[in-house]
Amino acid sequence: TVIGSSRNPQTGTEAAASLQNEGLDVCHITADVDDPAAMKALFAGIIKKHGRLDVLVNNAGISRMKPIERFEEEDWNAVMRTDLYGTYIGCREALPVMRAQQSGKIINLSSITTQKCLNNGSSMYSVLKAGVDRMTKVMAVEWAPYGITVNAVAPTTVITGLNRDFYENNPDVRERVRKSIPLGRISLPEDCVGAVVFLASSASDFITGQILRVDGGHSLT
Repeated sequence: TVIGSSRNPQTGTEAAASLQNEGLDVCHITADVDDPAAMKALFAGIIKKHGRLDVLVNNAGISRMKPIERFEEEDWNAVMRTDLYGTYIGCREALPVMRAQQSGKIINLSSITTQKCLNNGSSMYSVLKAGVDRMTKVMAVEWAPYGITVNAVAPTTVITGLNRDFYENNPDVRERVRKSIPLGRISLPEDCVGAVVFLASSASDFITGQILRVDGGHSLT
């Protein structure tokens, strides 16, 4: 049973419907990670209906692709509240039910930009994802007594709706990033699926506090 959530009801419902057509038990609930009250209501509704929560994947993220000196207060607040604070809120709301059931897996989405300065406009994004890495490790230690594992997946540059326009308008940057990845291509969202499924499965029961890089070797160069 999968509950997807995003602040865009149209795209969320369409994504859920595509999986329902494959015979999966999937639904979408509209909520914004930037809104603590909405997130509290989201988790309360899930627990009321299903009674438990086995896996949480914190995948919400935005970016403002610009050099760090060009970040205004509005940019900082928007990216921080979604990428770092929103991840924290998801984890915080999952804790009570996972603690009560003495089990659970939390998977946060990080980035290799926490280790490599790509000079591609992802300046503040990388700063906040570094916060996600540290939060992942802190929670892994503090919540281990409850049987909860907390890990993160750190992709290289991934072409998504978040950054597609930037890379289409800056082909020189896109080519520079592509050449820096040993496997010779920029990542797609599908490349992260296996890592997330692994961390959500019993195969990773004794793994916690780890940042799993899915980067085509990018962090090695």
